[in-house]
Amino acid sequence: MALQVFCNPSWRTLEAMAIQTWRRSDGKALVIVPSSMLRNWWLSRLAEEFGGIHGNSVVTLERFAERLAQGASQSLFRLARPLELRLAARDAFLACDIPETWRVNGVIETFLETVEELELHGLSPEDVAKVFPEDDNIKHLTELWQHWRNFLRERKLWTVGDVLHEGINAAKGMSDELPQEIIVYGFTALTELRWKFLQALQSKGVQTLKFFLPFFSGNEPAFRHTRELLDLLRGQGAQICESCDENLSDELKSIIRSAFLWQPETETFKPTERIVCIAAAGEEQEVETAVRFLTQWRRENKLRCYSDALLLVRSLDKYLPALEAVSVKFGIPFSLLSENGEIVYGLQRLFNSVAEARRRGLNGEMLWQILPSPYLQIEGKPLLPAKSEDLKEVLKRIRENIVETDIEQWVQRLAGDEQFAPKLREFLRAIAELPMEAPAKDHARAWRKLLNDFIAPENDDEREAIGRVNEVLNSLMFWSTNLTLDEVIGLILDSCRSSRKILSDSVKVASVVDGRGIWAPVVVLLGLNDDEFPKTLSKFELLSDEHRKKLSCSLGLITPLKFRHKFALAERTLFMEAIGSATERLVLAYCRTDPEGKPKASSVFLSAAENALKASGWQWHCEERDLGDVMPRNLKEAIDQRDAEKLAVFTAFTKDDPLTKEKALAARVLRNPVFHSQLLNEWRRWSKPQKGAWDGNVSALSCQIVDKLQTSGLRVTALEDYGNCPYKFFARHILNLQRPQDVTFTVDHRTIGTLWHEIMAKFLQEWQKSGDLPDEQVLRDIAQRLVNEKLANYPEMTRELVKGQICSAIPQVRMAENKEKQKGWIPIAAEKELNICASNFGNIPKVLHQVRISLKIDRIDEKANGQLRVADYKTGSAPVPSEIRSGVALQLPLYAHAVQISGEFEGKQVVEALFLKLLQFTQREKGYSTACHLAHQPKGRQQPLEEMKEIAFSWVKQFLTGIANADFTVRPFSLDKSCKNCDFKAMCRHSKLRLTERKHQGDSEEIWSD
Repeated sequence: MALQVFCNPSWRTLEAMAIQTWRRSDGKALVIVPSSMLRNWWLSRLAEEFGGIHGNSVVTLERFAERLAQGASQSLFRLARPLELRLAARDAFLACDIPETWRVNGVIETFLETVEELELHGLSPEDVAKVFPEDDNIKHLTELWQHWRNFLRERKLWTVGDVLHEGINAAKGMSDELPQEIIVYGFTALTELRWKFLQALQSKGVQTLKFFLPFFSGNEPAFRHTRELLDLLRGQGAQICESCDENLSDELKSIIRSAFLWQPETETFKPTERIVCIAAAGEEQEVETAVRFLTQWRRENKLRCYSDALLLVRSLDKYLPALEAVSVKFGIPFSLLSENGEIVYGLQRLFNSVAEARRRGLNGEMLWQILPSPYLQIEGKPLLPAKSEDLKEVLKRIRENIVETDIEQWVQRLAGDEQFAPKLREFLRAIAELPMEAPAKDHARAWRKLLNDFIAPENDDEREAIGRVNEVLNSLMFWSTNLTLDEVIGLILDSCRSSRKILSDSVKVASVVDGRGIWAPVVVLLGLNDDEFPKTLSKFELLSDEHRKKLSCSLGLITPLKFRHKFALAERTLFMEAIGSATERLVLAYCRTDPEGKPKASSVFLSAAENALKASGWQWHCEERDLGDVMPRNLKEAIDQRDAEKLAVFTAFTKDDPLTKEKALAARVLRNPVFHSQLLNEWRRWSKPQKGAWDGNVSALSCQIVDKLQTSGLRVTALEDYGNCPYKFFARHILNLQRPQDVTFTVDHRTIGTLWHEIMAKFLQEWQKSGDLPDEQVLRDIAQRLVNEKLANYPEMTRELVKGQICSAIPQVRMAENKEKQKGWIPIAAEKELNICASNFGNIPKVLHQVRISLKIDRIDEKANGQLRVADYKTGSAPVPSEIRSGVALQLPLYAHAVQISGEFEGKQVVEALFLKLLQFTQREKGYSTACHLAHQPKGRQQPLEEMKEIAFSWVKQFLTGIANADFTVRPFSLDKSCKNCDFKAMCRHSKLRLTERKHQGDSEEIWSD
């Protein structure tokens, strides 16, 4: 029996060597790969090279073991799916008394990873328990493990350890059916049981075993993780053959040969455009900038087509929203390479809307999203009327009854004929009968009825997606594990996929792990940030390195367990494998700030690549982008209709349709000599950002700005923004820029504040309606209902956590409201919207006289004598009187003025205005803490209301004059306060983020000179 090992750091060369070996075997060699993704890649590559091939020519190691085991005994057992492993783990946790310290998020995933690690080394619960007889942690682990195995075996399911054990036994009696030659491709490590399985194949008929490893001995620090596998093979007498790809460019070779060696840099660098480093602000800008390079190279014939590019990320889920946004924005398709396949978005949206309707009730908003779906059919006929006129009539009726939720009422309103009514009733009842929380098999039955009776796919992709959903539901039918609707819909949405299809001209996308073994002329590696690549291991663990060390010594393991202190070596090798996927060009990208402008650290892996290049005499091309790039950097970008930054500036001052008149508008503005001069001055300052600042005056465009404000008006908070910094006002209210929001399930303070405002508005309305202060339960019911509505898309755990936090404060809020009642204040309005015409403020530019200043007052209270009070809620810090005097807190005095001049409250006087701190209470009176208390006749710490109104009026006049003159200078009221809470820090060169020299921007003076 021959054992050979072929090593090369380039996947293209390694694959070519393996394919040549397969060709010499006349296609009889079996190829064993570590993942289903790599199996699909290999099958497509062999089909390209040799035409039609048998699907069994390439297998994953565990599936081959399963094939042998089932063939040897005609067993009904099969390898458990990931979903089934999780369900068995949940049942095991319910059956055992686990420690309190284990009750953390992610414990089931950690348990499954730990058990798989131990089983792949041939260990059983009994083996581990014997080594640690006095260890309580191990006792709980092995007890869970045993229950988990029992639950799986009851359903005739194998674990990965079972499959390999059975495969080893099956190989003994199937020597005639084994291939004579096996190609083991793409492994960088082997576990004990996988190695024993391969040994069993060797001893029972396989004559030649050939390993193909991504490895380069000349750079031991970078590829050290693979060294242990090589040493194991050498110990078995393997012949080692190592080569290097001479077709690679010198730049790529330098990274492969020198990364992580940390050599001194050469004194002179030769620039290369083959290796690009992108520093961006947030994931979307990272993807967008990378796509710009791909497009540029394609135009220059340096990239044949987009499908010659492979985009890799460490965490795929984090980048999916950015990929989708950039694809829609630029019209460049991405093909997701995933073992799960491509998402069928239409079906996903339908299933998600159905689940949302079950949570929130069958109201008009939900039916509007569900009923027009083309997938809804009964017995081959559409659920809704086929005629467009009838369909419009049904949708019109939904709009007219948007708050309705009763099924029978909907049937009466929407059913136009007797045939349609029972179908609609049956469909709506099927949704209403979906369990919110029930055993898995009950969820499966309800969803299968919905799918079988009402949902019909339109094409092969959708039929395949429905088939995968049914597979998940079939798996659930055998389990009584209690699941929530959120958990079940998560499984359904994840399985709603079709087979992977590579478009003829699309950028291939994969995670770094899934993309192992795939190569492309151009590779884009995103997300090279600290704590992202390399990943940071969770602090929670069920098996420590001390446990692993003792197990290895006591049980004589010949292959290493997953020692946590060696994880960085594995990540380092994974990075080098990603580098080895490129054959011509490489793009390395990271976020130097998050989408909000907060700085982020780059990965040490990026530094290792840069050091390798510079030590070899190369300097990569560095492209720096951030949220400050609102304006185009040159004329080409200004005129290019795909440039997002230009859209913000050149369409903000016009009502024209930017899609049709965009270029004309850009040209008109660029011809304006004042704007031209200011923009040129700004570009000159980019090279030395510490000196000078944009003066912010765009007086040439003041007419368009005024016209915009006369149409849209101004909120009082916009005037406060101008007081904090005119540039902040310009960015938010003139350019209409918005801070990008991270895709996250974290409930931040703004969401909590919005929730409390809505809760209190509903509570005050109940007070007005009933004529007396409602009891605590009313406030609690309102809070729970609004949390469920507003956080419906959040995980149940997050929703319940927020609900608990809010409900814990309700008794104090109810007590504080009672104190307000005892003081004589009774609410007469909540969330009251009023307007003040700008001309009310006196001497302001005439062009702004008709501009509306709009306000929304949280509450207006009245005493028995007719006196009024305006109040605004704060759930965090509140302004102080000095901020009114400084012009950055105008709400209270303007609220008081708006109520006083309103005809609705004629004859009544506003005597107080204040902030009520919703979550802060006085210890003595058990009432609200207050801030900035303004009173008509001040006492103690109260401030004079009329004086504060006069001060506020003077600031409003000053601000409106500045706005009319288009004065948007960067002029923060306070660097500590105004800048701290600014959404646009990364666009402002007063920010510390901007105090670094910008590079590679070209000579802007030449670009803009006449």
